Amino acid sequence: MLDPPPADLAEKSAPYPNLMAADGTLKQMSVSEGDRTRFTVTQEEIGYVDVDSVVRDLNPYSIVALLRNYHNLTGAGESLEIIIDYVSENDIWGYEAIFVQQIQGRPTRGGGSVFFFPNGAVSWMFGEILNDQAISAGSVVIQRAEAEAIAREASARFIRPHIPMINEHARQAGFTEQVRGVPAEMNASEPELHFVLDSDKQLRAEWHVLVSVAYDELLVRLTADTGEVVIVESLHAD
Repeated sequence: MLDPPPADLAEKSAPYPNLMAADGTLKQMSVSEGDRTRFTVTQEEIGYVDVDSVVRDLNPYSIVALLRNYHNLTGAGESLEIIIDYVSENDIWGYEAIFVQQIQGRPTRGGGSVFFFPNGAVSWMFGEILNDQAISAGSVVIQRAEAEAIAREASARFIRPHIPMINEHARQAGFTEQVRGVPAEMNASEPELHFVLDSDKQLRAEWHVLVSVAYDELLVRLTADTGEVVIVESLHAD
């Protein structure tokens, strides 16, 4: 391995600055909370990646193997699926590969970085891995059409108290058409399935639907197993 990076550089790069040792190196760390494992590993002979396939083809197979090899630290299981977002050259470690975890082909907020030398030797890796085994066949009960209908109804409830003000502003602007705020008048995007952590760090499937109503656009999130509305939020609120 090369000499440890300067402390100020490592503090800017590391997602866990409180783990810095006195000499500026990083300690090995793994913390599991619910269905999420956060980790960082820096030690001699972590392993190797296939440089050509990673840098040239963005092929993640060797990074997946590395993460699985340290499954007790990373939480990576046999079904781990990742994509390489991009690879950049790094003045200290050679290359940095940024990866994103996927579940059932859909990107999640899991992911991290792997730093390696031109010969493929890995010097540092960190990130967080989600427990994809928490998602089962029963995680998605609500189908797209039903998710859209629920999102429309939730948007109608959200906008209802604001309709008088919306119509008054429209009248003052010279518009004669009145907004009723009924589900049938709303334009909804095709619901997208996401895998997210709840407040207890438990992984769940959610439908996310964008609904256009009046002069606003709402994001509606609802659980894919029961259809419970998690939140309705305005994307254009001041």
